[in-house]
Amino acid sequence: LYGGGHGTSLNTPQAAYDCSSAVSYVLHWGGVLSESALDSSGLASYGLPGPGRYVSIYANAAHAFIYVAGLRFDTVEAPAYDSGPNSGKPGPRWRVSQSVPGWAAWTVRHPPGL
Repeated sequence: LYGGGHGTSLNTPQAAYDCSSAVSYVLHWGGVLSESALDSSGLASYGLPGPGRYVSIYANAAHAFIYVAGLRFDTVEAPAYDSGPNSGKPGPRWRVSQSVPGWAAWTVRHPPGL
């Protein structure tokens, strides 16, 4: 849901999340983000540059997703980048892909220490 999960506390589950609020939710419950969701542009400048050891955020002005320990948490179901059990299912889901989705240019960031 475009805009879903923004403007409310990430402490309170919402009926729907967009890409950036879904990533923000994971970061918040991982203890590295406050209770306010960032938009995708905010995630593109969040944390430190480059991939992290365990957590890497991929973002640009239009979309965001996150890798945690090699699994991608994303709202986009793209068959070329999704071979796991959630393949083809809409909404925020853990997805398996052999490569980073290449349909756009990404800024890669990570939370300090992760």
